Amino acid sequence: MFGKKGQAFDAFKLLIAAVVAGAILVILLGMLGGFITPSGDPISVMSQSISKVKGAPGSGSVSAQMVQFKEGDVVSSEAVETKSGVNTGTVKFCGTVDSECTSACPPGYGFDEHDTFFSVDSGGEINAIKDVSGKIRVYNCGSDGKYWIGFKPVS
Repeated sequence: MFGKKGQAFDAFKLLIAAVVAGAILVILLGMLGGFITPSGDPISVMSQSISKVKGAPGSGSVSAQMVQFKEGDVVSSEAVETKSGVNTGTVKFCGTVDSECTSACPPGYGFDEHDTFFSVDSGGEINAIKDVSGKIRVYNCGSDGKYWIGFKPVS
């Protein structure tokens, strides 16, 4: 009984190998994360962000997930309202109309500021004229009952 090699030692070596392999995988995925960034559908990410600030007037949320606008994509406020389940006329895009809420659209988040990527109209439509990735910001103004959506490209 005392002369036998224990099998627990082999299991311990296997456990150490698994931990080392996991650490290598985490490092590799971290390095590749700079090159490969998963992106979401703009309308889905906008509606998810609205859900985060829905019951909290005066709060904002920047999406953790990158969004990808492709050339020719059109996003309307009606589509976002329908997907997020908010009232008609409550979703506004920064840069398409003036906001009475000063915190709604900070510099860098207006669609009109990025006219190399978007054309905007006063009817609440965003048209992508070039491929671009970035972050979505949603702000629940509270004072005007509207959700203001902005976009900031990430290069």
